[in-house]
Parts: sequence; structure tokens; C-alpha cells
Amino acid sequence: MNRLLHLLYSAFVLAACSGAGLESIRYPLEDFGSYTPGLWRGRSDVVASVRAVEEKGNRAAAVKWDYTGCREAGMRFANMVFHRPITGRVQTLEARIKAGAGMKGVEICLWIEDKSGEIYISRRRVDWEGWQTVSFPVAGRGPGWASGDRNQQQDTPLKLFGFAVESGTVLVGELAFDDIMVVAKATPQEALAFTLVGSP
Repeated sequence: MNRLLHLLYSAFVLAACSGAGLESIRYPLEDFGSYTPGLWRGRSDVVASVRAVEEKGNRAAAVKWDYTGCREAGMRFANMVFHRPITGRVQTLEARIKAGAGMKGVEICLWIEDKSGEIYISRRRVDWEGWQTVSFPVAGRGPGWASGDRNQQQDTPLKLFGFAVESGTVLVGELAFDDIMVVAKATPQEALAFTLVGSP
């Protein structure tokens, strides 16, 4: 999506400022206009890659995988890595995701990292074909495993660690990602500063 449209979107505050309370903000985190994320494979025998793709003049990022040579089922994942700071107290994270024919059953796992390094996860199973906006709940999610300070609390500030694509029933495939958005709670002061300077 055009970066200017994203910046305009970032200025949209969903609730009016109200004293010392929190309000909802929705803003763009990444549109892949000039950025391609990194890659972390579960094991060295996982074959995977991340590449930029274009469709009708719009740039996105695609992760491609082949898990047929990976002997350990629990390590069959390819993580599209961002390490991107997130403003506010995150409620949900959204992404437009394109799934081609035969991709139903793929597990997409959002990894959120808190300031101590503790990892929180939110999963969605592909049950669509073509582009679809997919919402990943973050608030209230527990840690995926023992990590960071292990206090099982989402200590802010948070980071988008990445999206891990797990095989599910699909050992070979590709998914494209675009327009990552954040819905978060913020103080009136944070929200005002955000509308003035735009997304992180």
C-alpha cells in the first residue's frame, strides 16, 4: 500500500482523548515498500527463503519453504524476522496474507517479544485462498515457551519478532505478506505524539 496512505492512516485515532485513560490507536507497522524481512529457519535442513514480490504495482514479501528434508517435525518452520518495535499496549496485529491453492492447513504463528526477551505467540491456520486480512490477538496471550524473565507478563515495550510459517499439513509452499497493522492502547499523550510524527 502507498506509504502516504499509511501515514494518513496512522493519524486516525479511534477514540477521543479522555483524561488519564487509554484510547485505541490503529497504525501501520510495515508496508514492504522498500523493506524485505530476514529469515530464521528451524533447522539447517529446512529449505526456505524470503523475497520481495510485486502484484499490480504493489510490493509485498513472500516466504517460501520446503520441509520435506527436515527430519524433526517440531522444527519445521521458517520465521520471517522483523525485530520491529511496537508503540502502545498491543491488542491485535493484522496482516494481509495471500495463500495460493493448496495452502489450506498451513499454520502461521505470530511471535511477539517483550522487553525481557520473553516470546508470546498467536496462531492462525490458513483456511482461505487469495488475499485476506488476518487478525492475530496479542493482548492476553501467554508465552510460547520459557524465555526472557519468565514472568508470563507482556512487559512493554513490545517488538514484532516475526511470523513463523509452520508446515501443518503442507510441507512445501509459499505465502505473501503485506500491510502489517497494529491496534493498540495508548495514553492521550502517546496518541497525540503519534498523530504528529506518524508510525514508528
